[in-house]
Amino acid sequence: MFEIKIMTRNDIDFATGLTKIEKWANSKTDFERLIKLNRYGSFVAHKDNMRVGIITTVIFGELAFVGNLIVSAKYRGRGIGRALMEQALMYLGEQKDIATIEIDGDFPVIELYRKLGFRDKYLSFRFCRKPVDCSGGEIESDIVDPVEINEIDKRLIDTPMITRAKFLAEFVNLHNGQIYVTGGNIVTAYSVIRKCSGDYYVLGPTMAGTAKDAELLIESIIGNYDSEVIYAGVPEINRTAVAIMLCNGFNYEQPSLRMYLGERIDYEKNIYTIISGDVG
Repeated sequence: MFEIKIMTRNDIDFATGLTKIEKWANSKTDFERLIKLNRYGSFVAHKDNMRVGIITTVIFGELAFVGNLIVSAKYRGRGIGRALMEQALMYLGEQKDIATIEIDGDFPVIELYRKLGFRDKYLSFRFCRKPVDCSGGEIESDIVDPVEINEIDKRLIDTPMITRAKFLAEFVNLHNGQIYVTGGNIVTAYSVIRKCSGDYYVLGPTMAGTAKDAELLIESIIGNYDSEVIYAGVPEINRTAVAIMLCNGFNYEQPSLRMYLGERIDYEKNIYTIISGDVG
């Protein structure tokens, strides 16, 4: 038998070890942030006094996101993944006001998610850009006010059902100096580039009300990080974002499938790159 317990800071080394094996981008800081913002919402499976699997959740108002469902290779096929998923869904079901739960599902476990009631939404593309020399960026990174970023994020998501204020406050404070904005004194769009635990960078999120702003941000980041490997996640339904990626030297990697449980919320119009596959 196995037991599922709430994730604590003592579990973070194990969690980051699992994500490293999967070649995901999560750092210790990412898990610390998830635990800080949602103390009882992430879980660890134990068997024979050993940690064998993890899952995390994050809540953005009426939208919740499930991520990082990983079971150690030796213990797969024993129902541990399903039990972790059911525990996460039970926890989220107990929280008031959550109308929708989303997940970026890897294809080997899509059928599990469908059996649990999730419906297909769109492909969540993953792009990679290898080092290629190019001209420098038109704009430089900046130190920004988290309140300003939250205000533009809220306006661009354009639904009162979703609020990422607490998450963005933590995220922006951590990555300040790696954030690019347009609009001068009044921020109209923003994008973040960040170093990950592997030897590469992740570009995201990128939030913009126009393709022109999004392209300016992305091309500026590429121009300043042209010697680095850069990954980015892009919603399939934002075809302009896909075109920007392909025109700037990014290539397709294995996608995942964005799925939802509950009410469908369409909020991706101004999302050009996501934060990450575990938090959307």
